[in-house]
Amino acid sequence: MNNTAINIENAVVSYREDIALRGVSLKVGPGEFVGIVGPNGAGKTTLLTIINGLGKLLDGRVWVLGHYLTMGNEWPFPEKEGWLCTAN
Repeated sequence: MNNTAINIENAVVSYREDIALRGVSLKVGPGEFVGIVGPNGAGKTTLLTIINGLGKLLDGRVWVLGHYLTMGNEWPFPEKEGWLCTAN
């Protein structure tokens, strides 16, 4: 996991009877830029929620910067956190 910034393996997330993510896997290397696009309800926000450690996986695993994330983990690297605000 050391050579990837984000590693998701077979993520499954459900909101009651609706499955938001089914078997999603993703690897993002250090320095790579990734865009997440898709129609409403495709699971874009859910994907970002599991990457930031706030989402609840039914199955699968998520690592960010080498840290294994689980629901309720405290964010293990606040010094690497960044925010971008935009106004319309």
